[in-house]
Amino acid sequence: DKVKAAGDRVFLLPAMMSALNGRKVLKEHGMDPSYVTGLWTTSMWPEPWVALANAMNANDADKVEMIKHEIESVPGHSTEEIRKKYDFASYNAQVEHHASNSSGYLPGGFGPNRPPYRDLPEEWRAHIWNPERIKAWHAMVSKYTKTPVK
Repeated sequence: DKVKAAGDRVFLLPAMMSALNGRKVLKEHGMDPSYVTGLWTTSMWPEPWVALANAMNANDADKVEMIKHEIESVPGHSTEEIRKKYDFASYNAQVEHHASNSSGYLPGGFGPNRPPYRDLPEEWRAHIWNPERIKAWHAMVSKYTKTPVK
């Protein structure tokens, strides 16, 4: 009902994979899925997300599925086990901080988190900083980047 009430007055900009679901919801309500005009991300590896947004806006369903599959095949900053064990909301700032620093986007990193956002379970930290995870993201980013990735 909220979606129908908004009509053509509101464009949606959901987070990452939610953008795909947003387009689906609009279609289910008989509305134009192009009202999802993009997506937002806090990822320091934005190139695959930009490619996904471009494929969505080009209505290239095959490319959307290919990119979605690639993104889902690379480990994110968490796992199902970690999410079950720890409350993400309690560690959101720490997780995003370590994920950003692990990307290598900013040489030297972003510096320390301010208190009280410094604790992060070692299991989670180890997952975020896993060299294989970082290598997989860099490989995918390289595929979608026009300039070389270090």
